[in-house]
Amino acid sequence: MPTPGEGASKDEIACYVKYIDDSTLAKCYILVSMTLELQRQHESMDADSILLHLRQLFEKHGITQRYEIYKKFFQARMTEGTSVENHVLKMIEWIEKLTGLGIVLEDNLCVDLILQSLPDSFSHFIMNFNMSKFEVTLPELLNMLREAESAIKKEKLVLYIGETKKKRKASKTLKKGKEKEIPGKAKVAKKYLAKDKGQCFYCG
Repeated sequence: MPTPGEGASKDEIACYVKYIDDSTLAKCYILVSMTLELQRQHESMDADSILLHLRQLFEKHGITQRYEIYKKFFQARMTEGTSVENHVLKMIEWIEKLTGLGIVLEDNLCVDLILQSLPDSFSHFIMNFNMSKFEVTLPELLNMLREAESAIKKEKLVLYIGETKKKRKASKTLKKGKEKEIPGKAKVAKKYLAKDKGQCFYCG
């Protein structure tokens, strides 16, 4: 803000004084939040100059940070058997970080990327989701995936119980079969034993 000239009105002078006071207060808040080294670098600047200099200093860091978040977000893959809630919350966190860097992704794109990151066990859910053409927010998608995960776990449990019952039944059947075979073998053994007893070793 330019300094008022000699012919400035009282209102202009008052406005300028208020601006200086506000700028000084803002500068104090900014400096307090800095490290000692950054404070020394900026103590002679006003608030606007400090903000401009900080933007220039950390702009490169912001680009690197954006790249790293992009990389994690677009390459994210949920491991089979892990929590879908933790996975989706992590992806939402990356989306929010990108938003903080000024990059706003469309909801539909975010939903698609999250669905693509899910393991094969969610393939049935994804197919139904796309066929139904749902329009959901990220929290709504998270709730739907929680329910889907619960259903998948129940389905796996039912399959496991079914397989266990089949194995037990097969084991019992096999055991009964072996028990039936044993008496027959014993009879054959006795028959040959009796025959051997009736023979003379010398006569043949």
